Amino acid sequence: MRVELMEARAEEAEEIEEEEDLCGYRRWGQGALKYDMTYYTYADFLEYVQEKGIDHDQFGNPGYEAAAKDLFKRAVKKETEESWLINKRANDIQKLDFMPLDEFMQGCEEVILELKQDLGSSGNSLMMQEDCTAAFKGGSGPRTVLCIEVVTHAPTMQVRIRGWTGAYLRALPGAMDFRGSIEDGTIFEVLPRDCPVPLVTLGIKDGGAIGTFAPRIPKSSSLKWWAWRQHLMNSASELMEKPEYQGRKRHPRDTSGNHYTFKEWVAFVQEWGWGGPVENGALVLAQSLWINESVAESEGEWDMVEPQAQGDS
Repeated sequence: MRVELMEARAEEAEEIEEEEDLCGYRRWGQGALKYDMTYYTYADFLEYVQEKGIDHDQFGNPGYEAAAKDLFKRAVKKETEESWLINKRANDIQKLDFMPLDEFMQGCEEVILELKQDLGSSGNSLMMQEDCTAAFKGGSGPRTVLCIEVVTHAPTMQVRIRGWTGAYLRALPGAMDFRGSIEDGTIFEVLPRDCPVPLVTLGIKDGGAIGTFAPRIPKSSSLKWWAWRQHLMNSASELMEKPEYQGRKRHPRDTSGNHYTFKEWVAFVQEWGWGGPVENGALVLAQSLWINESVAESEGEWDMVEPQAQGDS
């Protein structure tokens, strides 16, 4: 009976949403929940007041619907906050100086790429989100600071774009992320534009353009990928003081037959972006591979073919 009642009320809430401005998601954003960033639908608000027994609004109008409407209309719209944040980030970018085009074309360790629809517009920047996906809604924060590595200047200028974790921007079907390696579709072509301000169009090699950008000089960032890498190497050096991380090893599936130190394993994992955006993620993965899946140099060659059972011909 309770389930059927809740379903009926949910259907009623959906009908009310269509009649009034009760669509979308909102959060309360007041009092003790001022910084609670969880958003809810009108149906969620209605269920809440029913469970709490709040049967009237702030003006004394009776009914659960009146209470839910009152709270929902006083709550903060998700789209309003997101729009405000995106606009604020775009305004923050305008405070940064343009990077001279010739400086950008030589490759640079720190740059912010502002997406431009036209010369007069203020755009947001290319950024790496927490899940490593790429988005064009950044500002001037550390997650928007990129490193441009020149691959070649001929026949076209081609670059790789490194994020703050050290992994590269990668083009996928219908999306992009910052999980790319040096052999993983991470090369982009650069076309400089003849404009009053520095502008470049970036395109996927052998593919379409992803946008036109104004390179900006960022503020000092604490999330530089090379600082991240140095921290990893320092951590690896500390572990190499322990006997189990000394010597050289190889992975059984590495057909080159070469053995490497633990620090070289960490550098390899980090270079391929396998550690993700988690602090010391590359170190943790390298530790697991080193301890559980590697062959020490002193153990001799690894036989990739499983030995035949006795009696097999």
